[in-house]
Amino acid sequence: MDHGQSSPRFSLRSATQPHHSRTEAAFEALNVFADQDGYVIWLTSLRAMHHRFGAALDLVSREFGLPAIQETLIDLIEQDIRAAQANPPIFPKRPHVIPDVNEAMGMAYAMEGSGMGAQILRKRAKSAGCRVPRYIAHLSEVSSERWPVFTRSLDQRRPNMAQALFGATTVFQLLEANMKRGSHDLITKPAGSIRTRAM
Repeated sequence: MDHGQSSPRFSLRSATQPHHSRTEAAFEALNVFADQDGYVIWLTSLRAMHHRFGAALDLVSREFGLPAIQETLIDLIEQDIRAAQANPPIFPKRPHVIPDVNEAMGMAYAMEGSGMGAQILRKRAKSAGCRVPRYIAHLSEVSSERWPVFTRSLDQRRPNMAQALFGATTVFQLLEANMKRGSHDLITKPAGSIRTRAM
């Protein structure tokens, strides 16, 4: 397999770079590890992402021989929100139509890639003297095993790139929009600070 710029993962990385940069900028603007409100907005945005796209993530996980993970991640995010003394948002239970597998692979690319970012965020939280979110701690641990399997399988499957790019872009756009909009209408503004010593 050629792992050059023509491979699906490199094509997706290149094509989604502007979206990734904007999402990263939205995250930095929240000042997550210093501002309680920004921290909860970030967690709530992640919860919305997994609620919307988690079925696609688990579909691709099964296709690629990886364990399903979305329910675990949602549970950990909700634990983190409760630990921040906020009321977890209530998401309506509605049927979710799993997208075309090519779109799903793009969605999973964006979500699996966040695991590599989790390793960086874990270090940043510790450096800031903050409690490492359970979600980040778990994701950073499993990503080192999941990411190589995922990228290898993605390159072997060679999805329809237009559909895969649409799927990946959809994930980035939702996460960016939620972080920029904030979630004050969904949560109770927490009191206190998350700046406890790292565990």
